[in-house]
Amino acid sequence: MKKNQLFIVLTTVALMMFNWAVLVYGHAAIVWAYAENNQVHVEAFFANGTKIQNTRVIVVDENGDTVLEGKTDTEGKFSYKPVSKKTQTVVVTSGESHVGDFELTPEDLADIVLE
Repeated sequence: MKKNQLFIVLTTVALMMFNWAVLVYGHAAIVWAYAENNQVHVEAFFANGTKIQNTRVIVVDENGDTVLEGKTDTEGKFSYKPVSKKTQTVVVTSGESHVGDFELTPEDLADIVLE
């Protein structure tokens, strides 16, 4: 009987941990950024595919200084013209627990023409 009880307890704990992980990841903000047509395009969505609409976007340089701020549109998209080809990180914040980021390297920005 003790082996059955132990199995039930361990199975219950494992299922609870799995469900918690699914809930946390399901609300994770996913950010994807890429350079194209002389701009950086950002797309933000949750793990379930829902677009992160009208939410804050911050671009920071390699020193952690804010370069620019904006908001995603109703499609969860945001575009900007970079002012540098140095490493920069795009951060999307949709509430305290919904933060995602994407780092762009100089290689990612190689085709950008600065004005």
